[in-house]
Formats: sequence, structure tokens, C-alpha cells
Amino acid sequence: MKLTRVPVDFGVRCGRTNGTILKGRALNLGIGGMFIITAEPLVLPESLSLEFLLPGSPNSIQLEGESVWSRSCRDTMGLDNPPHVAGIKFINVTERHGHILQDYILGMLSSKSPGVTEGFSS
Repeated sequence: MKLTRVPVDFGVRCGRTNGTILKGRALNLGIGGMFIITAEPLVLPESLSLEFLLPGSPNSIQLEGESVWSRSCRDTMGLDNPPHVAGIKFINVTERHGHILQDYILGMLSSKSPGVTEGFSS
């Protein structure tokens, strides 16, 4: 089953199990996960504590997630220190956070935002 994704652009803090924080940007969002870009690669699978603020929302969302794929953009960008992209699957989403994500995504869809994508089922 393919889940609807909407394009986004907001900061994400990824707490790693070793205690470090990796900062990234979310590029698309679905109810089951997100696509992010970071300066450092994620290992697979890697458990993460995610924190982000949806645009227009007064409160941050804190979720658990897991990296399901990760790769360097070196080949496509040809940079010495290329960014890394990763797919994050949300784990144990509470009903409250599920509703917040669903409402945000439905709001984006109803505003007919260009570039809404299908894919990355998680």
C-alpha cells in the first residue's frame, strides 16, 4: 500500500542512541514517516528520537523513528562533503500525534499543494 506524502521543508532533530544529536531537514512527510537530508549518514537500521515543528503549529512533535534506508548524494552532486538522505519510519505513533500528522497532511492536500507524492510506504 502506498501512503500519501506531502512536500515539506522544516528542521528535524534526530537524537541518536549514542547520545548525539543530528540535525536535518524534512523534505517530505507522511503519516508513517519522512524523507530527510542530513550532513552525516545514518546507519541501518538506526533508532532515533525525532523532534520537529510542523509549519504553523505552536508545539513541537516528538516521535520515535527508525532509519529504513540511507545514502550519500555524492554521485548526483559531486561534492567533497555531500549531504545524505534517509527514509525514516515512525515507530509507535500515539493517537494524538497520528491525528496531528493526519490533519497537517490533509490540510496540505486540500490546499492543492503542488508536488504531492505517493510512495515510501512505512
